Amino acid sequence: MPENDMQTALIPEDEVPLATVSLPKITLRNHHHQIMAMIHNVGPLSDQQLAERLNLADNSIRPRRKELSDRLYLEPHGKITLPTGNRATTWALTMRGVEQVLAAPKEG
Repeated sequence: MPENDMQTALIPEDEVPLATVSLPKITLRNHHHQIMAMIHNVGPLSDQQLAERLNLADNSIRPRRKELSDRLYLEPHGKITLPTGNRATTWALTMRGVEQVLAAPKEG
């Protein structure tokens, strides 16, 4: 095995520098920005809480939140029990997500 391959193989996956990670391509659209801004302003929220606060359907939130998570803008924060009794993951902004929110043009 060449020396460079050996060095790469010894780096645990969770320690690979972000610059070497290939991220899926998505275009951030209005709902992506709304989700990130809401989490930035309110704090960690579940998909259902986001849907209620943004007045959107759950099935509209989930795919956009997943895209943001895949793109490393959001990360799981914890679990909550919803009024229905179901458990749900709450989502928080990563540092990358915070930078994106702060760089976004302000509406108004």
